[in-house]
Amino acid sequence: MIKGKDELFNEIKNYSLKKDNSCYKEKIDLLEDALIDSVSNILKENPQIHLAYSGGVDSSLVLVKILRQSKFGSAVIAHTIGSKDDPDMFYSKEFIKKLKGIYKNLYHNMHIMKISEEDTDKSNEILKVKHDSPDNYYMLMKAISLYTKKIVCCDCIDELLGGYYAHRDPKGYFPNYDPKKDLEENRVEALKYYMSRLIPEHLFMLDVFSSHFDVDVFLPYGDKEVINCCSKFSIDELVDDDNRKKPIYEIAKRNKIPKEILERRKYGLVSAFNVNL
Repeated sequence: MIKGKDELFNEIKNYSLKKDNSCYKEKIDLLEDALIDSVSNILKENPQIHLAYSGGVDSSLVLVKILRQSKFGSAVIAHTIGSKDDPDMFYSKEFIKKLKGIYKNLYHNMHIMKISEEDTDKSNEILKVKHDSPDNYYMLMKAISLYTKKIVCCDCIDELLGGYYAHRDPKGYFPNYDPKKDLEENRVEALKYYMSRLIPEHLFMLDVFSSHFDVDVFLPYGDKEVINCCSKFSIDELVDDDNRKKPIYEIAKRNKIPKEILERRKYGLVSAFNVNL
């Protein structure tokens, strides 16, 4: 079950960019501080941390923040799911190998999984649908529930800060692109569109499957103050012709997230078992 679900869902439903004249750097500083506070609060409730880790920029940033904020060398266990050839397996393994040289309390569980007919049937039964493959949140919870009943996930930030390719290039990727509107208007519409899908297509699934496996889910990017900080950026501060969710990439660079992770193609958990994307 997602911790603080009701408040989070309410914040998401009411989310919109607000006019804020603070300087860009100040907004980024406040966002990073809010993320640190969010991670610190999670650590207070969980002396041992389990993290759903994709090897992407969002989860890599949270992993670094957790390691720096953790006290007394409490164990931090990163869990990566996917098929054998999934890019997440490579990137997560390489970065954790570097971090282990600094943080001896870091461990990595790589869950190389094959989808079975039983998985599909069980996932469909829980959701009361009929799909050709199991939901990836089902696969995540199936994997990590053998190790823990509490997991940190990094959902929400792509929607909050314009992390999809459709935010950067609406004409090429946004299904509701309107040629009558200018680029900035289409980017704003893309932000609204993906925010509207966050609950039904992502968080609802995460909540259903975590509840089924009796796992508590903590969302550092779903913290109220993090969401508030995200809303203060203008659309041009979030995306341009070459970049997505610019504030997160700026914070990631500050925290020395490797260039290869910053430049890798976005997939995300929803693509964990589709290596042909």
